[in-house]
Amino acid sequence: ALNALFQPALIASLPEIVPDTRQLQATNALMDVTTRVAMSIAPVLAGYLLALTSAENLFLFDALTFFVSASAIYAIGKKYRWQADKPKTKDIRADIIEGFKLIVAHRPLAWGIFVVIFWVNIIWSLFYIIGIPLFAQEVLGGDARTFGLIVTAYGVGNVIGGFVIGNVSTNRKLLMLFGGKVVLGFGFVILASATSLPMAMFGAFCASFGGPMTDITLLVIMQKELPTGTIGKTYSCRMIVYEIVGLIGLVAAPVFSDVIGR
Repeated sequence: ALNALFQPALIASLPEIVPDTRQLQATNALMDVTTRVAMSIAPVLAGYLLALTSAENLFLFDALTFFVSASAIYAIGKKYRWQADKPKTKDIRADIIEGFKLIVAHRPLAWGIFVVIFWVNIIWSLFYIIGIPLFAQEVLGGDARTFGLIVTAYGVGNVIGGFVIGNVSTNRKLLMLFGGKVVLGFGFVILASATSLPMAMFGAFCASFGGPMTDITLLVIMQKELPTGTIGKTYSCRMIVYEIVGLIGLVAAPVFSDVIGR
């Protein structure tokens, strides 16, 4: 819940810290890559740590890392006190409505969020979160290590894709948004057709390039083409859509599995 406060503030602050468009895209990519690296190594790291300590201690360690993060932000100092140009409002409902209106009025953002993210991410959450573990066990005959290797391959591709997209400048942002999901789908087709672990890992690696293509492009559009004081609001609306479709995908997973079979 508190991440809903942190992430929009971070995204809205970056254009003020890095005003150059090319550097801003690279900065967004760097932030994106750090997240994807953490998500890639965390499952493997947790497996080793659980062999040495309890789950309770892992949660305690996780909590301590947030204090480190807060200290790093505090270290920026009092000189950085950027405020949005537009006065803040205490009406959360009005902020949400305004954010969605801005998205609807901006055609690339509207297509990117209401079409690309909404429909594709329903399938992604169903396939990646639910489908891949079942695929690793029932098709490849593997275990948690098999699943971990597929996720690692996906994470490695995410990281490489983030660095590549961070250094690619394009004016055809809408094409980049849709191209990212085409790449994602192509990789998942390879993964779903796999009869061996190496082939499944290759499919996951290919699919993973699609995430940075879409996510980084959306961030740059928001940060450079919307009024400064509205970036946080529109990103919050993007988060709302993303979390809703993820929930829909997870809820639909059992029904979908019953209809087509495992």
